Amino acid sequence: MVPAFKAAATSGQKLYRLNEVLERFFEFGRWRGVYDTAVVTQTAGIITISATYQNMEALAVTLSGNERKVPIKSMEWPYMPGGPGLVAFDQYGDIVAIDKGDVSGTRKYQLTGDQTYLDTLTFSALLRKRYTWTATDSDTVPIDSFQALRMGVLALGFEDVSDYDRSTSMFNAALAVLNGNLEQFNAVESYGVITTDPNVGIGHTPNLV
Repeated sequence: MVPAFKAAATSGQKLYRLNEVLERFFEFGRWRGVYDTAVVTQTAGIITISATYQNMEALAVTLSGNERKVPIKSMEWPYMPGGPGLVAFDQYGDIVAIDKGDVSGTRKYQLTGDQTYLDTLTFSALLRKRYTWTATDSDTVPIDSFQALRMGVLALGFEDVSDYDRSTSMFNAALAVLNGNLEQFNAVESYGVITTDPNVGIGHTPNLV
């Protein structure tokens, strides 16, 4: 097998390169192990996630015993033409989480709505983990695919020599191998296409043909 690392690379350079690859896998991948689910708490309408996570990709709240998705919006959203405008956060009609970005090294989200009411609710989140660089080669690598790691190293090798087309192609292939771990889970079942007849039903709900 042709070595993935350059022939003259030192052990320190190899470890540095693996750290670069792993950081990108955590940044762009959707592989098994890159996410956590957890109950998150809010203080004064602010959800602060641990520094071990990059961001909150989905949020839900329990209302009357039922889970309901909470939209996550960018900090620019209130200023956009379709946004709610610059109003007090307790004046919003629905609960929305507005991303406030990184504040002192941790990601924060502003919840809209009455703070007293928010304090009575339970929120759960889908969180993307943050990769912490390692300084030793004795640590366990948080990836269970040798081929994905090897292809990631090759991809950055192409980037080193400004061969960006091959670098992008190889890195995408590495992500495809890594994300293939998700195939072990059951996909949402498809029931096919249902044809409806709008002429039947007296102008109300279309009947199935």
